[in-house]
Amino acid sequence: MKTETGSHLPEEGGGGGDKEEESGPSAILICDGVTLSFEIQKHPQDYYSDPEGGDIQPSWKPPIPIEGGIWKPIRVETNGEGRERLVYPDPLVEIFDVKVDLCGKAYGKIHGKILFDCTTYGTYIFDHDKESAIMIHKKGSLPFNGPDVAPLGYDPVAIHVDLNIDDEKLCEGLLTWNYLYNPINEWLCGEVEGENGSVQVIYTGMRGAWLGEIDVKLINSTEQTIGFRIHGDIIVYINDMEYVRSFIFSKKSSDGFTIKSLESIPLSKSLFCCRYGSSLVVKVDLWNSDTNEPLARGALLFPPEYYGDSVGKLNSPYGDIQVKVNWVEYIKHSKTREALRPSVPWIDRY
Repeated sequence: MKTETGSHLPEEGGGGGDKEEESGPSAILICDGVTLSFEIQKHPQDYYSDPEGGDIQPSWKPPIPIEGGIWKPIRVETNGEGRERLVYPDPLVEIFDVKVDLCGKAYGKIHGKILFDCTTYGTYIFDHDKESAIMIHKKGSLPFNGPDVAPLGYDPVAIHVDLNIDDEKLCEGLLTWNYLYNPINEWLCGEVEGENGSVQVIYTGMRGAWLGEIDVKLINSTEQTIGFRIHGDIIVYINDMEYVRSFIFSKKSSDGFTIKSLESIPLSKSLFCCRYGSSLVVKVDLWNSDTNEPLARGALLFPPEYYGDSVGKLNSPYGDIQVKVNWVEYIKHSKTREALRPSVPWIDRY
């Protein structure tokens, strides 16, 4: 990735004369031989500082989550005997959510692209043409595909948004994050505004973090050979950033998923970053769509401690829902190694 930026804003304290019309800073993104030129959203539009919260937070205020009762996360204890501890975290970037504001419009079909470009690779986390447009109501979240390669944060990260609503342009712009100059270990909201709406990307840059790959499946089932439909939500968040959450499975009863014993539940995103001193929380709220009875409800807390699998279970009348998190360093993750191999020949030494 090559990014060039420049500002056309007049200098402060300039001389008299006619005032030049202000325009935002511009950028050129060169990716795979394709050159894209667009305006960068200015910093005051990207971030909202909440003096009460103490962090950089989005201009919208999410509800304070209530995690009592069955939703109080249960810590998953991992036997560390004979296992190597995680000791070398890296600066990583995590995208939690992509929200769309239709500026008062009741609904619309969203299509276009969102490109996530970091040090090692570029990937489209949203890529829908007009025929496969996604229906969004008022202020909804876009279903996006999480990056399947570690988003390293040593070099600048760019998120290019180019979205349409029905037959009109929704918004287009570039969001950037830099390890040296932007807030770190805080959840951020980058906003791209357009004539017909805006998009807010909720993300965070972590000073030192590891990767956790999540797998969820039904085990010890009482219905070994017959599958049944399930609906509900599986949500992931970091325990000390509980405002921002990722829905990695979300189904209504009308479009339930047929679950079978020992088969993994398909997740929209499985790879997550977790910084040093924090924990990943996996919240499960699943129901049997055929009987409308709870399948499994609860939350498990996974601290990054050792390489390899950390396994937790939630009981249900139909068996156990097993939640497994496989912990690894950035450079040791298999897909990271594949992404790095062309440019870093010595990667196989690790």
